[in-house]
Amino acid sequence: MLAYLFWTGSRYPALDEKAMMSGAIQLEDPLGFEAWFTLTPDMTLFERVFFSTLNWINTNKKGMSFGILFAAAFLTVVPFLTTRSFRNSFANAALGLVIGTPLGVCVNCAAPIARGMYSAGLRAETTLAAMIASPTLNIVVLTMLFSLLPFYMAVTKIALSLFVILIAVPLICRILPQIELPADEVICPLPAPLQAGAQTGVRPRPDTLWTAFVAVAKSYVSNLWYIARMTVPLMVLAGFLGR
Repeated sequence: MLAYLFWTGSRYPALDEKAMMSGAIQLEDPLGFEAWFTLTPDMTLFERVFFSTLNWINTNKKGMSFGILFAAAFLTVVPFLTTRSFRNSFANAALGLVIGTPLGVCVNCAAPIARGMYSAGLRAETTLAAMIASPTLNIVVLTMLFSLLPFYMAVTKIALSLFVILIAVPLICRILPQIELPADEVICPLPAPLQAGAQTGVRPRPDTLWTAFVAVAKSYVSNLWYIARMTVPLMVLAGFLGR
């Protein structure tokens, strides 16, 4: 449901609009398409930075919100998967390509989503590949490439993106000191009743649909708060420093 609302109500309509304008977009603010507050020459430096930051927040509020919601969703779902990665780092990068390309999030959205994926236990190759693939290889961006640029430039751009995602990312991750979170740092450990049952040998009572729904909802809210407090201040700071 979250993906459907994002694809149909936010990301792809916005990309379609940009594609139709064919590079004729005029920014009303140095950091945003629409200016909530108009910047005037008589403003001081502090006033220009302050109001431009507010304009940036207004421009990106929808995408940032979806990014945080998606990140919490990844952080909630991934721990339930029995297989989260492959032994081969290049295969993990390919998995990130498969996850990121259809998602189609922008660079702003990709930051909290990557945090959620990595905190949930996905490998660094998968996380970085998804971050790069999502804003660069989604279907609308590819359509814009072949519509606005010469064929050889579009093919070159795609080839370089695939090289970075499938070759450079795995090689870079090999020199990182840590490519996966230790077991004791995973954000979503097994529920206490299940652990207790495994230790005592007593079979836990089966969950009903309602108890499962409540447990997942609580986990999602907790993960949403974790992602928000870890990423939102940094995202706002990035907009402020960017001005």
